[in-house]
Amino acid sequence: REGGGVLPDNDAMATSSNASVPTWTSVRDDDPAAAGQSAAVRLTLLSCVSAGGSLGGVFVISAVIVMEPLCTRSNAFLVSSALAHLLVSALLLPSTCVAILAGVTRDPGLCHFQWALVVVCLLTTLLSYAFLAAHHCLATPRCSRWGVLAAALFSWAAAVTVALGQRTLGLGPNFCCASPGGETRLPLQLSVSVAFVLVPVLVTLVCFAVAVVRTRRHDPDGGTMVMLKSHVIVYVLTLVMWAPGVALAAVSVSRPVPSHLVDVAWWLALSHSCLYSYVYAATHRTFRVAFNKLFFYCCCKSHVTFSRPSREQRIGAQGTGVGLRVHIIPAMNIYSAKKDSSQSAVKHSVHGKGLHSSYDL
Repeated sequence: REGGGVLPDNDAMATSSNASVPTWTSVRDDDPAAAGQSAAVRLTLLSCVSAGGSLGGVFVISAVIVMEPLCTRSNAFLVSSALAHLLVSALLLPSTCVAILAGVTRDPGLCHFQWALVVVCLLTTLLSYAFLAAHHCLATPRCSRWGVLAAALFSWAAAVTVALGQRTLGLGPNFCCASPGGETRLPLQLSVSVAFVLVPVLVTLVCFAVAVVRTRRHDPDGGTMVMLKSHVIVYVLTLVMWAPGVALAAVSVSRPVPSHLVDVAWWLALSHSCLYSYVYAATHRTFRVAFNKLFFYCCCKSHVTFSRPSREQRIGAQGTGVGLRVHIIPAMNIYSAKKDSSQSAVKHSVHGKGLHSSYDL
């Protein structure tokens, strides 16, 4: 796996020439007190990063849905990429926290699971941005919603297929254990890497360049240009933060990789899944406004909604009572109509077929 998290035992590592052993989540047993403090620090940090990344990813998806300037078909690929990043922030990082609590940070099964999540996240992101850039480059506003949906589903299907193929066929690269037969399957590994990594990156860069030049010529100050700049900044950040991990993964096919380098590359790549949403908020005003409104709604307004009124508010300033209107559905009214209608506290009014009763408490 690209560093950190769950890894094989030291004995297995010694017999595996291609296995790299990240040590960031491992706990030393020579000093129990220091090990406990170190585990607590890592657990707290991972929990905070996971919560912040998941919140940002949900805010990006919500902003695209609720903000009218962002409700474009091209941003459907942004939602697809955000869902892929949630695999890391909402599933991979919490699984690492659970592994630390359970003391199974070197379990091979969990390592392969996390590696598969990383592969799906990376490939889905690259393919989604390739389709997004092509959509802007070709200027295809008439592209049907079914075409956009098919492209997004293809991104996920291709990423899941590659991740499952790595596991079932024993294809590399894989930092969890040695890759048997890696030398003999090198042509297949190169073909998959070129088709799902190199080609999407080149297509995205070329299409973004063409789209930026065209938009700057026709609408330099419009919303499309601002959105394009945000996409380009986030995509360049994606390449910068994933490049070390991809390079080490390519090298690990033929030679061992130092574990400390794998650690740095692994956590640098994972941190991107928790930062990209806030980069959108920092570079795009509509995203920033949406983030502020969503944060206020989720974290502030909900407390006001569920707060109970004080006793003085319920009784009234002078003890005269506060009018509370209770609407009773006739079919569910457990009180019989034989009630004395002369009671002054009950006022009946018929509206259509429903009976609305008002009780002054």
